[in-house]
Amino acid sequence: MRINAVVVTIAVFFGTQGLVAQSPAQPPATWPAAHAGGHALAYDSRRGMSMLYGDRGADATTLWGWDGSNWHAFNQPGPGLRRHIKLAYDSGRDRLVLYGGFDDSGQILNSDTWEWDGQSWTRVATDGPGPRASYALAYDVQRRRVILFGGLSSNGPVNDTWGWDGARWTKLADDGPSPRAEAGAVYDPRLQSILIAGGFTMNRTAPANGQPGWSGRVYVRDTWAWNGERWRQLAQEGGDARAYTSLALDPVSGDPLRIAGESDSAYNGDMSRFARNEWRAVSGAMVLPRHGGAAALDTKRQRIVLFGGSAGSAQRSSALADLWEWDGTRWQEIKPPSPAARAGAYMVYDAARRHTLLFGGWTHAGATKNVVYPDDLWSWDGRSWRRLEPPPNTPRPIGRDVPVLAYDEARQRVVMFGGRGDGTGQPSTWLTDVWEWDGTRWYRITNGGMPPILHPMASYDPVRRHVVVAGGAFLTETGGFARFSRTLWEWDGAHWTARDTLGPENYFPGAISTTRDGATIILGGPPGVNRDSARVASRTFVFSGSAWSARENAPAFNNLQAVAGAPDGTLYMYQSWESWLSSPLMHVRDVTGVWRRVESSLNPGVRNTQALAWDSGRNRLVLFGGHTRDQRLLDDTWEFDGREWIKK
Repeated sequence: MRINAVVVTIAVFFGTQGLVAQSPAQPPATWPAAHAGGHALAYDSRRGMSMLYGDRGADATTLWGWDGSNWHAFNQPGPGLRRHIKLAYDSGRDRLVLYGGFDDSGQILNSDTWEWDGQSWTRVATDGPGPRASYALAYDVQRRRVILFGGLSSNGPVNDTWGWDGARWTKLADDGPSPRAEAGAVYDPRLQSILIAGGFTMNRTAPANGQPGWSGRVYVRDTWAWNGERWRQLAQEGGDARAYTSLALDPVSGDPLRIAGESDSAYNGDMSRFARNEWRAVSGAMVLPRHGGAAALDTKRQRIVLFGGSAGSAQRSSALADLWEWDGTRWQEIKPPSPAARAGAYMVYDAARRHTLLFGGWTHAGATKNVVYPDDLWSWDGRSWRRLEPPPNTPRPIGRDVPVLAYDEARQRVVMFGGRGDGTGQPSTWLTDVWEWDGTRWYRITNGGMPPILHPMASYDPVRRHVVVAGGAFLTETGGFARFSRTLWEWDGAHWTARDTLGPENYFPGAISTTRDGATIILGGPPGVNRDSARVASRTFVFSGSAWSARENAPAFNNLQAVAGAPDGTLYMYQSWESWLSSPLMHVRDVTGVWRRVESSLNPGVRNTQALAWDSGRNRLVLFGGHTRDQRLLDDTWEFDGREWIKK
């Protein structure tokens, strides 16, 4: 039987519904983007911050400062994108000094000098050592000037030494260590000298067009000291030869430490101590192996700070955004703020503010492991999580499991409906309230209108400019399954309307998406199965505006799956839970109804009730959390770029 459309009017307690937000700004990032190794770190003792700059990426022109608790972003105009640079803090003049570097292409070398005074950048010189990158740089406390050695010039590796006193560059030497790039450097107060170690040189090839050529890399392992007048070799051998390493003073012993770096055979995560003119491995001192991590000693907190670099291998690497601290005894990873491990949360992409929002789910509290339902709201911008707090004395939804979220594009609001208020599973615990988030605060809509529904799905119809909700199941008074919902509901910001009541019968919806022409797509699975049941094909259904039609068979699945829809109607399904799967799979349905399977050796593994959303700003699928088969809760974040998974 078909019933007439039912319109339910919902009273608005807070705010004005139906208004379009005015170009909301994206919240500022709270953690630096991944840096692959062309960046630098130096400690600013005046402000108590380890300062980070350089490399390409989302914040290539942002100067960051780490104070031991938080990152602070400084976005004043300055050097622009620079790669393979170094920083030195001139404590005598209270200036952070940067020289040269590559541009984004890696071809053009700069030859200017920039200084940061704590508030702004100033270009203070355009002459000096000449165009170069990958040099060694450190501040000579005894002689009160910044020392630059070697690096890569347009003619290959060089070995000249220069000094910067804040007014001009002075060439100090043309001899000493062999020509090299990416050597580590640090000032050793006990020797009152600048130490450099490692780096790489290159093989000279036959001249072409009057210029010498260079090929390959030859890693070096010697250690040298500059005393203000000349270089002196301290050690000819020093463990394996390596470059892209960092030197910093141990906060306890004061010994120079060599941290991580790239050698002939691998990326390394070990650490060596320089004492009595030789390098010795520090037992058990390991970070994730990397190339190009940048380190500096925070003298106020007595910690070495290490950030970023590239993990993997020279053939296949991925940029890192991890932060580590060494207290003289052990390394500790400082992780950015993120949602607690949880399952049953939901995510949606907020296009106006260009981030993915996560709300709800269940987690464990304290040693008792009691199940609790967090009410925190988080945003993911592709590199870090940020907790969003509504203003004081404004309403906020109670925590809940499996809420339904959708983004209302026309009104630039996130709409949340229902969910489970506790773990009893009784019908009385299934919520019917509607909440909206405008980027700043929550607005509560009265309960009522739509009945309690177990696991419905939500999307946005860009043609009718409404959020749509479909599917789910009704429960009996004792909490058992009664029947599937066949109603397609619409939310216009003030009313629920039952637009259609003859949806797919006896199919549990696993996903919903709406194409740009307004067609609603549902992926439906068989009812009454679990992960150990035999595989049964699912089905795709399309609502074209007047009636539902069954389309192609879809991948077999036995449980609720992590599925997300893109604005063009593409569906993405991550499948790992069924017992008959040999490994996790990605299924992608394009707008023509063609499914393809994507296998990746690196993937989020076996999990269930994870949150999934499509980030249409960056064209990435975002996955968070869930639980394993032994009910262990997860707190990791993954992204899928259409070809492979990347752990963030």
